Amino acid sequence: MRRKAAVQLALHSSVIAKLKADPFVPYVEIAERNIGSMRSAVRGPSMGRSLDRWAELISGPFDRMESSSLADDEPGRELRALNPFTAVLTQEERIEAIQSVVRQPEECG
Repeated sequence: MRRKAAVQLALHSSVIAKLKADPFVPYVEIAERNIGSMRSAVRGPSMGRSLDRWAELISGPFDRMESSSLADDEPGRELRALNPFTAVLTQEERIEAIQSVVRQPEECG
């Protein structure tokens, strides 16, 4: 896995862990607000489809959102590249997630 994709996965894994640990985080409201803002900034149909998919996932069962957004496949990577949960992690939590990847040796490929 390339470094950028690994960082996105680590960040999103941290988001999911935080949401599972604290069911009072208003993740649906956070994501809806961010998706609305992101729609005016994204370009291209694939990004629009990713936002549509996020909107669908956040309105459904948490487990489905979790498995879809953490999947190690192209749709999962596309979701994480346009993540609407930017406000969920603190700066310290973001740094910790990024450093967990930086400390790992980089894979070639």
